Amino acid sequence: RAALGFLDEAHATPRDPRPDDVAPLHAVGLDPKAIEEVIVVCFHFSLIDRLADAFDFYVPEPARVRKAARLIRRLGYRLTSLMG
Repeated sequence: RAALGFLDEAHATPRDPRPDDVAPLHAVGLDPKAIEEVIVVCFHFSLIDRLADAFDFYVPEPARVRKAARLIRRLGYRLTSLMG
């Protein structure tokens, strides 16, 4: 939960993390490598989110997303990727 709170704040107000930002993560036992991974995940998500907004990506309705998720779970990712 501490990592989710950190990610929520980092995504909403991006800036360099300060020691007081990561203190709650240390308090719950995350080591520096785990905190770095949390920050990298946040960066990638933010980048994808901003690109999707910039290029006005189509986002299907929730029912269609759930249907696709069921199909992927049943068939596996290997059948939904491009051959090659």
